Amino acid sequence: MSDAWKTNCTLDEVAAWVRRCSKICVLTHLKPDGDAVGSALGACRAIRHATSVRADCWFAGPMPTFFEEVASEDEWRVLGTSDIPAREYDGVLIVDTGSWNQLEPMHGFLEGRGKECTVLDHHRQGDADVAARLYVDVDAAAASIIVGELATKLFGGVRVSELPKPVAEALLVGLASDTGWFRHSNTDARALWFASQLVAAGVEYSRLYEIVQQRDRPGRLRLMGRALCSMELLKGDSVALMTVKIADFEAAGATQGDSGGFSDLPLAIKGVAVGVVITEGADRDGPIAKVSMRSKDGPGAVDVNVVAGKLGGGGHARAAGARMRCSMEEGRRRVLEALG
Repeated sequence: MSDAWKTNCTLDEVAAWVRRCSKICVLTHLKPDGDAVGSALGACRAIRHATSVRADCWFAGPMPTFFEEVASEDEWRVLGTSDIPAREYDGVLIVDTGSWNQLEPMHGFLEGRGKECTVLDHHRQGDADVAARLYVDVDAAAASIIVGELATKLFGGVRVSELPKPVAEALLVGLASDTGWFRHSNTDARALWFASQLVAAGVEYSRLYEIVQQRDRPGRLRLMGRALCSMELLKGDSVALMTVKIADFEAAGATQGDSGGFSDLPLAIKGVAVGVVITEGADRDGPIAKVSMRSKDGPGAVDVNVVAGKLGGGGHARAAGARMRCSMEEGRRRVLEALG
């Protein structure tokens, strides 16, 4: 982590800041995953239930396929269908990121508002000038844990198991998603304890699993098949690299939101230490290569956060990514160079 990207306030101070606001806009990174959705909705619900402050979530899609089954219509909006009404909000809470690169669609809204912003994050990289208040806990398995700890303070010091069920449900979506439903190496004692407390709060774990993990559209599975067919084993078969082209989305009948989690798949192969997925994209400014990486834990494990840092991205030691302004072919070259 950089010297500037570190905690500069306590959660008690964040709770006090929340109460001083009249209306808060909750943001997270573009193309939100389960933890982004869970931590944002959990924060919004905790603020609404525990205080007199109004809170709304604004997302930059595409959204996960399960999203509308875990969110209520009155608590969220998606950028693109409308713009954030800047004058309505005197506070901005950013969860699960603190990177300008991942907040690109909200840059116009956030620019010049640093004093009104607070970040709750667990990633090792971020831009300290995004917000005046930073709470960065890199040991948290998910941003949802941090939001949950804030929620207990907003509710006056209650236990996690005493949080309202709607808050706990959102937080468990985030925590379970970021731990691979408690399969990944970030599944530590703190994560398991926190999950047990959320279940004690009334969350139906098996129902959430079915909603989030067993509602895939056929297009996602067809896209997964195309990604697996593209797989190359490189660097002594220790790196498995897959590519997903724009044409693959079209042929599979899939959307951008259907490609999440693909970097986990090749780690099932014995000897593969790193799984990489490069997804092709484009906007009005030109081509984009989005990189997702995941590595196995254990002796000699590859720190993909370091690799992603060379590409202008970041994340965690075992899961990281980057977004590059280049073609897929150039992105592939840069990734292999960064892997060394």
